[in-house]
Amino acid sequence: KKLKLEAPFDKSNMKKSILILTPFLLLISAYEHASTFIKRSSKHILTNQPLKFKFGSKSARKFPSKQSMTLLPIMPNLAVESLAVNSIGFSALIFSGLADKMLTKEGCVHSFVLGNLLWTTLGWQGWSICTLYLFLGSLVTKIRIKEKQSKGIAEGRGGKRGPENVWGSALTGAICALLSYFTPLEYGPIFKLGFLASLATKLGDTFSSEIGKAFGKRTFLITNFKAVSPGTEGAVSVEGTLAGVLGSLILPLYSTFIGFSNLRVVWVCALSAFFANAFESYVGAKFQKNYDWLSNELVNFINTLVGACIAMGILWL
Repeated sequence: KKLKLEAPFDKSNMKKSILILTPFLLLISAYEHASTFIKRSSKHILTNQPLKFKFGSKSARKFPSKQSMTLLPIMPNLAVESLAVNSIGFSALIFSGLADKMLTKEGCVHSFVLGNLLWTTLGWQGWSICTLYLFLGSLVTKIRIKEKQSKGIAEGRGGKRGPENVWGSALTGAICALLSYFTPLEYGPIFKLGFLASLATKLGDTFSSEIGKAFGKRTFLITNFKAVSPGTEGAVSVEGTLAGVLGSLILPLYSTFIGFSNLRVVWVCALSAFFANAFESYVGAKFQKNYDWLSNELVNFINTLVGACIAMGILWL
């Protein structure tokens, strides 16, 4: 026989407790981690090495010294801190009902894994950049969603992100985060820039697509500039393009505010995002309809990869 509780579980008090404790615990953890993160390696922060590392120089082409090749160990206390913060954060999202509006159940699990990976490799700063991307991306997707649904151009599941969306958008960033942690210290900044540029590119793409579908008056196919209906693969509009440029600036500007980067990388990320999103529109218009395996998630991964590579290439030069 199944056991039954005498009274139903009241989630209201639990919600209030979690929502009150979460910001407090996050602030304490952020302060403690920021101080230890800076002490551990100043070269790991773009602020302390602002686009000065010249890969084209002869000194940069030399093989790294044994000391610089030493891999940073994943400290147990950092992993525990990551698990604790992400557990509290996702509990707050679940009990507040926000998780159900932004993510599927499987998407929550995969986002939890991604959150732990980012906190462990990039600290609270990298984690918060990706978290901000999730909230802003979900928010802009909801704009005029009923109107988009009536036209058949809205995102599936009401804009909820599943595992394929999580990794299609953040796989490039996750790879860059791992490389920034495990490669020699002097190579860390370039992969951190790749991480930031990949998410800036994807947020710019989301802004461009959703704002364009909601407010775009005239949409054109990027390959031949013929007028097409909103929501067509490869379609662009003035409103969507401007929104994409704005969206690609948000995360780099936020990263300067929290000390992850500096203002000099903002234009790099914006420029990279612009060309990567133009390339993504071209791929969508030219190839996506002809190949069934070229899914939206794969195109998103290619988009973020191109954005990250352009940004890292600029730093290389």
